[in-house]
Amino acid sequence: MLGQPIPRAGFRVTWETVTDASAEHGDAEARGFAVPVRNTAGDVVGVDLEPLERALPDYPGEPLAMPLREALEALEAQGEPWRNLEALEADSSVHAQARSVRAIYGLNGPAADLPGRGPVRSFTLSIHFPESITPASRARLVDLICK
Repeated sequence: MLGQPIPRAGFRVTWETVTDASAEHGDAEARGFAVPVRNTAGDVVGVDLEPLERALPDYPGEPLAMPLREALEALEAQGEPWRNLEALEADSSVHAQARSVRAIYGLNGPAADLPGRGPVRSFTLSIHFPESITPASRARLVDLICK
């Protein structure tokens, strides 16, 4: 379509938080995209969690699509001491049909509170696979990430 940005091939990492109040409504409190933060050598050293409103396709910052290695590093960079990884799961029980894998973190300690929103029940990071990868590659990725 004319005027539409061309999607970049690559993996995308999204995040969402759930509070007690949002869980009552069956929704997330906040969500968005993870944007890798690099040091001067170009290594991923952390992740900026951009709210969905600021991370739309025309977001002027770094591209939201990234290579698999960076997506996995983004997932690991969020493993701070106050977060406990509770589960890694694919969005499909048939691994060849999976479109994403999510890491669910339980929160504890003082960082579990969002200002003005109350305690966070869970924090989730998801790696979304590119549309172009084959079913066999999807199955291998699920096995790699979830084991």
